[in-house]
Amino acid sequence: MATKEEQETLRLLVQHVARGFYEPKYIIILDQLARHPVLKDDDLAGRMGLQAKELNKLMAVLGNDRLVQVYRQNELKEGAQRSVGRQYYYIDYKHFCDVVKWRIAEMRRIIDSSLRNELDNKGYICPQCGKSYTPLEVDKIMNFDKGILVCEICQGEVIDNENAESVKGSQDRMQRFNRAMRFVIEGLRKTESMVLPALDVPSWITNNVVDGDKQKAGQPSSLKIAGSSGSGRQDEGIGIVMSMDKDEATRQQERDAEAAAKRQQNVLPAWHLKSTISGDLTALGIQESARTIASTSQTVLASSDESLKGLGTIGPSRVPQVTRQVEDVKPEINHEADCK
Repeated sequence: MATKEEQETLRLLVQHVARGFYEPKYIIILDQLARHPVLKDDDLAGRMGLQAKELNKLMAVLGNDRLVQVYRQNELKEGAQRSVGRQYYYIDYKHFCDVVKWRIAEMRRIIDSSLRNELDNKGYICPQCGKSYTPLEVDKIMNFDKGILVCEICQGEVIDNENAESVKGSQDRMQRFNRAMRFVIEGLRKTESMVLPALDVPSWITNNVVDGDKQKAGQPSSLKIAGSSGSGRQDEGIGIVMSMDKDEATRQQERDAEAAAKRQQNVLPAWHLKSTISGDLTALGIQESARTIASTSQTVLASSDESLKGLGTIGPSRVPQVTRQVEDVKPEINHEADCK
């Protein structure tokens, strides 16, 4: 296991490499991986604020450059029937250092090769008159008797053109490269004395990710719902409000308001109801007045019926019937008349 000082050296090396060769979005990814041993794909996407597809494109670039390693495995969530492929990204520092060393050596080789080609093609110049010649013009100015190059104008000896702009730029190129890479080179020099063990990613996932999921499953969720106050108050119950039946006055007011709204909606313009010249009612005005009177009378009758409902049924009056009882009377018999 690397010490804190060695971890800090490796982290600075990753940061210098990222800022020397990559754009800001790649710099952020490498900084995150330098601070965490292993990062899950959805965790890294959440830290970056990117979708999974966008993150995969960025990680493909770093993976092709051999700076970031990826570990893939299928995981089965609780309650799910199909496993989902997950990716874990990490930096293998030993491999990282080897790749950076190779890249710097390759860049030096390219700069040195171009520098040699430019020095070979720097040309010649006459110090007396300033006439310059290209390497292809050597056959014209070559003096075989003296074994020197002679200027065609002043017959002076021609020397190498060390002051050419291309030569000055080539000489400074390697210096500028070394100056720009000094922090990376210093970090690589410090890592040469380190023993960088390989990271066992499956064991790390088992010890960290799986145990972390179990702890989250055993504890209540710490996520806050948007809009919640977070005061932790308990539910005070559900209140039920029951509305009683409306009284007759309220119903009558509602009917009157509804009728007034309908009349207002169906009202005709004033110039349809009255003549604009004489001011008398038109045919439509007479019909509208009659309809208004009829509607008003119906409303009054309806309200009267409603108010009399509690007093009994409205109908024709009943005539009381008189029952006469006939008494049985015994007939009187006149015996004297029968004797006569």
